[in-house]
This record gives sequence, structure tokens and C-alpha cells, in this order.
Amino acid sequence: DSISTIARVRGFEEIAELLFDPTSDPSSDDFLMARGIYQEEEGLDSRVVRRYDPHFEVPEGTDCTLEGSPEMFPDYCVGPSTLQPILLDAFMRGIDEEAPARIQAARIEGALLWFLYASTYKEAFSCTTTAKDCDSAYAYYAGGEEARGGIGLARYVREVAPYAHDRAWDGIFAVRCWRDLDDADTATMLDLRDRARAQHDRAVLTGVARIVAERLREVGRTSGDEQLYHWAFVQVLGQALDRGYAERDGDGAAALRDALSNEDPSG
Repeated sequence: DSISTIARVRGFEEIAELLFDPTSDPSSDDFLMARGIYQEEEGLDSRVVRRYDPHFEVPEGTDCTLEGSPEMFPDYCVGPSTLQPILLDAFMRGIDEEAPARIQAARIEGALLWFLYASTYKEAFSCTTTAKDCDSAYAYYAGGEEARGGIGLARYVREVAPYAHDRAWDGIFAVRCWRDLDDADTATMLDLRDRARAQHDRAVLTGVARIVAERLREVGRTSGDEQLYHWAFVQVLGQALDRGYAERDGDGAAALRDALSNEDPSG
């Protein structure tokens, strides 16, 4: 319970209770309360605004909190370049009761899950020089729950891809075991580190892809504002798949990007 990240994932769950229902529109007050949770001191917003994604290579020393960096390296500086603008815009539109309000809730849901995915990988990376970040990698995925459980992102993955969820937990243990073996202030067993990180990341990315796939099925099974909710969610979280998809199938990734640009989900 001393891991500060746990409170942020619990904050995600509190926001979920207020907003994430595809069958109804949250009220303006719901969005106000949710934004208050999001912007709590040392809460979600404090990390979204500086979140970088080490899946992407940039010049050494790049700092996403500096002016101009997010515009120059938007994929790497995913928090300030992409996620924070989506979140702040969606909260404001929801507070202003822009109909249907549930679409804004779906955008928030997708952006926060993307943040949790990027964060669990980032913390496993920065754990090289800050050992306690290994604990945060676990917490950003599982929210501080006991082994094989989980809230936040882990709850979503477990519901649609239990095998991937189990493998993500194996990856959590792999990262923790590497750092316990490699216990200098700055880790030196980098081959072992990269194997552990890749194991965890492969499982979590599989889970995120399954979440998106399941929501696409919901787009096909629903209609009206409920369908629009699922499509708005996919339009946001689907972007998180682009890098991994492009590495496997460039044409498929391009087709996905094109599809996500359509406001009308009928196609």
C-alpha cells in the first residue's frame, strides 16, 4: 500500500464508477467529480502530463516536460502530446453536457487505459536506475492487487484475455526477479532486463489488442449512442496498437489507422 501508483489506479476505478457506462449519459456533475479525481495532487494528471513511452527511440536527454518536446517527439511524449489533450477536452465537453455525453466518457476510458499500458512499460524501463519503479510497473498493471488479480488495466485484460493476463503476471515477476538479482543502484544485467521487460510487454500488448477487438465486436452488436460509445473508445485506445501492429503488418496497421479516422462506425 506504500506504492504511490496504487492510489492512481484506484482513482481510475473511481472514475470508472462515475462515467464508464455505454448505456447511459453521465451528468455534468459526474464529469466534475471525475475530473476532480483525475486532478488530485500526485494523481493521474500529474503523471499523464509527463508520460513518455520508451518503446520509441529519441535523442538521449529528451525531456517531455520541456516546451517543444511533445511537438517534436509526439509518439515518445505520448502523455503531453496526445493523452492529456484528449482527457482535458473530454472532461470539459462532458461538463458542458455536449450530447451524447457518454462519447466523452468513452474517450476518457480509452485514454486512461492507454496511459496505464504506457506506464507499466515505462516503469519497467526506468527501473534500471530507480529500483522502486519495478514496483510501479506492477502497480500500473495490477493496481496493487495480490498475485494473479488486478484492478485497472489488469481487470480489463483478465475479462477478455485471461491467458494474456496470466502471462502479464509472469512478466511482472520476471521484472521483479531481474532487479532483485541485479541490485546495484544502476542495473548492469541489461540482457536479462530486456528479456523480462519484453515478456511483460508482449503479454500486456496482447491484452490491450484483445480489449480493442472485443469493443469492435460491441460496435457490431449495438446501435445508436451505445454503438458510438464503443467506437469512440476504439478510436482512442486503438491508436496504442499502431506501433506493435506496424512491426508485424505494415499494411494492416495502415488500414487500422484509416479506419480509426472515420467518425461513422458503420464501415
